[in-house]
Amino acid sequence: MSVTVSLMSNVSRVVFAQKTLKIGLKTALNAENSALVRHASTYKAAVLKAINEPLVIEDVKQVKLKKGQVRIKVEACAVNVSDLLMCQGVSSVQPSLPFVPGFEVSGQILETNLPAPPAKEKTKKTKKETKDGKKKKDDDDDDDDDDDDEFPLQNGDRVIALSRDNLSGFAEECVVDVKDVWRIPSSLGFSTAAGLADAYALALLGLARRASIKASHLVLITTGVGGLGLAAIDVAANVYKAKVIGMCKTEKIGELLRQKGAWSAITFAENGLKKKVAELSGKHGVDTVFETVGDEVFTTAMHSVAHEGKVIVAGFASQKIPDVPMSELLTLPSFSLIGVSLRDYRETNYNVYRQLVYDVLTLHEQDIIKPLISKEFKLEQVNEALTHLTETETIGKIILTTSKN
Repeated sequence: MSVTVSLMSNVSRVVFAQKTLKIGLKTALNAENSALVRHASTYKAAVLKAINEPLVIEDVKQVKLKKGQVRIKVEACAVNVSDLLMCQGVSSVQPSLPFVPGFEVSGQILETNLPAPPAKEKTKKTKKETKDGKKKKDDDDDDDDDDDDEFPLQNGDRVIALSRDNLSGFAEECVVDVKDVWRIPSSLGFSTAAGLADAYALALLGLARRASIKASHLVLITTGVGGLGLAAIDVAANVYKAKVIGMCKTEKIGELLRQKGAWSAITFAENGLKKKVAELSGKHGVDTVFETVGDEVFTTAMHSVAHEGKVIVAGFASQKIPDVPMSELLTLPSFSLIGVSLRDYRETNYNVYRQLVYDVLTLHEQDIIKPLISKEFKLEQVNEALTHLTETETIGKIILTTSKN
């Protein structure tokens, strides 16, 4: 099935996405939600007290909600490369010690402190006459609820959140700004939800909005730990039907990339890597590069782009920033080098930021995309989870869960 996702403003799409995600939310809270009990004034959290030291599980006191914030009972939280960099003290946005890492969470609303929604102005609906003289509503006269952008979050709502400002996801509870919270349908499990929003929204931002990929395009995607590269392959191959070359560390991972939709997969260790990409592209070069690794992989990928192609820089899982001389850039075909950041869109183009995650949720609801959850750990195993991220060949998402089961 061919699917095209527009990231431009489109009222009918937005309404469709919101209807899909509001399933069951207009009825009374179900048994699970009614049984939801407020936690005590303290909760368990994984606290980093010193750089490059193990996180410590301890009781943390609740903080009072500020206006525009919600408290979430965390069910699952992704362990991302950015969390690891913060724990190592080398993140570009480094919080002060002590702090609780983790920003990509799923769970249920425990408490809200939201401003009252603005009162709606009542407008008289216009009527049109039919041939028999009877009155009928305008074609665009939908139910009032369909015109709502979002009705207020309520206790018990199932949600995902991208808490980059407050972090604190490696815990039983966290406080998040409401602008970083999205409802999720009951069909979406918490572990899957925690591994969905960040990587897939960034992949959509880079590939769709910035690179404008098409089914006719050849796209080179580099993959490392953390799940971003795999999400990009899922989006490029299964949403936009582009021809994807996946670049990875081992042949075992290459097989996984092909299962996800890659047309071809090559390893970093292959001799004549640039020549191999040239052969696969018919010596034309690739239309788009989606780069997530950094270091020498970035340089190789950059040399593979076609004339007037685009190189999307989305991450550096290797934790090594490439060093490319200006003189080298001038010897390559003319191409565009584009950095992408969800954090930037959150600050400068908020509507796009919100819509990207809505699009991801809708695509998952339609069974078009699906994140790979490589391994789950309990909150008490947080240090094992961080070690797993650095010492294995994992390219899917690693998830912390707070369930007692």
